Amino acid sequence: GQYKPMHRFLYTSFIKASRPATVGVHTLFIFLLLAGVMHCGPAMASESIGAIQTATGECLILRDGDTLTAKAEQPVMLNDEVSTGADARLSIVFLDETVLTLDESSHAAIDSYVYSDDASNLLFKFTKGTFRTITGGIVKQNPEGFNMETPLATIGIRGSDVYAIIQPDG
Repeated sequence: GQYKPMHRFLYTSFIKASRPATVGVHTLFIFLLLAGVMHCGPAMASESIGAIQTATGECLILRDGDTLTAKAEQPVMLNDEVSTGADARLSIVFLDETVLTLDESSHAAIDSYVYSDDASNLLFKFTKGTFRTITGGIVKQNPEGFNMETPLATIGIRGSDVYAIIQPDG
């Protein structure tokens, strides 16, 4: 008695019927599955891929057009650029335990970083200064996937501790 004819139809068809409820459960399951798969893919620019370990002196992060002062434990994101001023030093530890250290008057960009069960690779681009890297899990999982680019060459690393100086003229 309390339902009008249209409400009774909706009530009977969608609330009491088991099939629409099953479709709803399946739809929810598929949505959650896809959301989980999409979350496990490559790092997006808004996801942390590591953190600043130490920052002494003038250390900066350029992110989406904003310049941030780098501080210990600050998240590092894909596509960040990091730089150091005179008498400065910056160290970053990435999710795979790769360590990147920039000495004074240096600049680097994090152009690619993927670390998952399915794929692993990274690309650091250095334009000037002195840097050191200690490789982590990416090299263990995909030795061909750890790359560094300088003004003169792209360097593939197969597991190592690398120290290099890039002069201002390349």
